Amino acid sequence: MKRLLAVSCALIALLVLPGCDTSRTPLSIAEFKSKAEAAGYTVENGNVHLSSDKFGSSVIARKGADYFIEFGVASTEELAKSFYNEKHPIYESGSSSDSRASVNIGNYSFFYVTVGGRFIEASRVENTLIYVDVPVAFKDEVKQFLKDIGY
Repeated sequence: MKRLLAVSCALIALLVLPGCDTSRTPLSIAEFKSKAEAAGYTVENGNVHLSSDKFGSSVIARKGADYFIEFGVASTEELAKSFYNEKHPIYESGSSSDSRASVNIGNYSFFYVTVGGRFIEASRVENTLIYVDVPVAFKDEVKQFLKDIGY
């Protein structure tokens, strides 16, 4: 029985894992800005959560006052990872979240959580990071935008 289970798991891994995308291409500030504007966002220079000491370059894509997607480029991948690692445990430990997910594979990682009527996500690809904080009503729209741009 144990051997059958092990063989089944191995077969599933052989079928599923080759289809997993373990590498993503990071965007530049200009590429993010162009894609965000094409999707109907207003993009401005600045930062809300991505501190200027870690992210020398960052922009904010907005749709309304209570809806933003922040994109930043850190000078090193380690700085982007450190911001991601600072935020991740805060939301991972929240007991009142409605849903959450977390992935760390290849050159990217992301987590998201819906809590208190908000959808919050951090997505990192190499030395770039996207931080999202929007009303949960916009969750599907934002997730589609992130998927479309490879984050």
